[in-house]
Amino acid sequence: MNRLPTAALAVFTIVFATAQTPDQGADTAPPPGAHLEKAQTENQFDANKTLFTVIAALNAAGYDTGADSPSAYPLRALIRQQLAAKDIRCLRDLKYYYQSHHHRDSAEDLSQYVSFALSVGPPPAFEFLYGTSGLPPDVRQFSELPELLTRFYDDANIEDLWKQSQPAFDKVIAYYHAPLARSILEANAYLRSETSGVLGHRFQVYVDLLAVPGEIQSRNYRTDTYVVMTPSMGATAERTEELAAEQIADVRHAYLHSILDPLAVRYYTELDAKIDLQELAKPAPALDEMYKEDFSLLATESLIKAVEARLAPRTRRDAMVTEATHEGFILTAAFYEGLGNYENQDRAMRMYYPDLIKGINVKAERQRLAGIQFASARNRRGPDQARPSQPQLSKAEKLLADAEDLAGRRQLDLAKAEYLKVLEEPPQPTVHARAWFGLARLSVLQRDPENAEKLFKRSIEAGPDPETKSWAYYYLGRLEEAADLHDEALKYFQLTVNTSGGSQKAIEAAEKAIDKVGSGEQKEASPNNGSR
Repeated sequence: MNRLPTAALAVFTIVFATAQTPDQGADTAPPPGAHLEKAQTENQFDANKTLFTVIAALNAAGYDTGADSPSAYPLRALIRQQLAAKDIRCLRDLKYYYQSHHHRDSAEDLSQYVSFALSVGPPPAFEFLYGTSGLPPDVRQFSELPELLTRFYDDANIEDLWKQSQPAFDKVIAYYHAPLARSILEANAYLRSETSGVLGHRFQVYVDLLAVPGEIQSRNYRTDTYVVMTPSMGATAERTEELAAEQIADVRHAYLHSILDPLAVRYYTELDAKIDLQELAKPAPALDEMYKEDFSLLATESLIKAVEARLAPRTRRDAMVTEATHEGFILTAAFYEGLGNYENQDRAMRMYYPDLIKGINVKAERQRLAGIQFASARNRRGPDQARPSQPQLSKAEKLLADAEDLAGRRQLDLAKAEYLKVLEEPPQPTVHARAWFGLARLSVLQRDPENAEKLFKRSIEAGPDPETKSWAYYYLGRLEEAADLHDEALKYFQLTVNTSGGSQKAIEAAEKAIDKVGSGEQKEASPNNGSR
């Protein structure tokens, strides 16, 4: 027998079905990078004021990598000149802050600030979108930077510089837009994916003109992918076109990751059956350590290189497969051959993927790779080489992202299975807490309030981050309110408000609920009100 009256349960389920996890949707802050001034569309290519401000601040503070390069766009020199001519009162503090967080490796130095720009809201506040508890690892050191950037934004009159920069950005965006769109559509067509990407997933490309030319930075935040590209200018129009083609290929590479990475997580059991092949890649000197340690990363990168070879002109395909294999991506040839079978059937890659993995013959691959002479260095720097600068997700975090994606698409049974897989992984308190929270959400959507209550409490007991904790308290309050247990509801709503670092949206919702319940704006009490 339902603990909630039928009408109350129906209303609560409808309300809850429109709510999201602590990381998604209208009930919480938007995901990192969602702070664009223009309307959002899938696969959008645009400039971004937050990123512009952050990189401008770096230039003022002493970041000069590539500043004198002939490949740099003129806008960078112009902005640097204008900043140097301004009376920026916070400049001394900004320079000290930059030097105290400086990396000797120029790519790492820039990378951490790109992560920061994708993790905060728009100027002038630059508020962390998840509070300090939900930050990527390389951003956690920047808790004091928003206040400093607010001062810089005002002192340097960045709003005016941003407006002056629009013609330069518009010109670059117009140059890249059509070939970039074609490249993404080509990848979608090959994978037989929706032309707008994957439902519930966002792929966003930002153009930057103030950093080192030719730079590509990509970030995977839960189900969303962000790419920041700084184009290069060639000495001739032909050379500029060549450089643009290379960067477009790098962006497509990141896009392929955004589509194929989740499949490696979803079908990790099939991948684990081939894990004995991982040892064959370990002697490759040019292969990054992360590929030698994580078989799913190695498999996905090999598959991407095989797809890229299939999309290339026929005269280049064999050379591309050979090069990738000699660099250590040992499954490229197997995937390249397996994609031939994929092309001769009708299913999309997201459905065919397990068959592609099962088609790898471990014995045959051992024979193919016997005595291989690995290359001593990579041929060209690509986005996959920049991946170590990104926060690397644990297996549990990858499973959790997949579960939340499935839940967002209302594939409840599949989402439940993924959440349970998260709980089988070694304990990570905040990750396990979000898994319990996700299971609780599913129970509400499936009209099982008794189980939902238990699971929300399990989430709190597991040691959640403040955002998850505040939402768990709030929904426990909603369950009690729907059951006419108003004193218990008020207790949970008050716990929501008192959660330090909790979601501001959850706190505001709880405050409204306290006013409603406390003022008696509920149905007339029945003889059983207040009892279970």
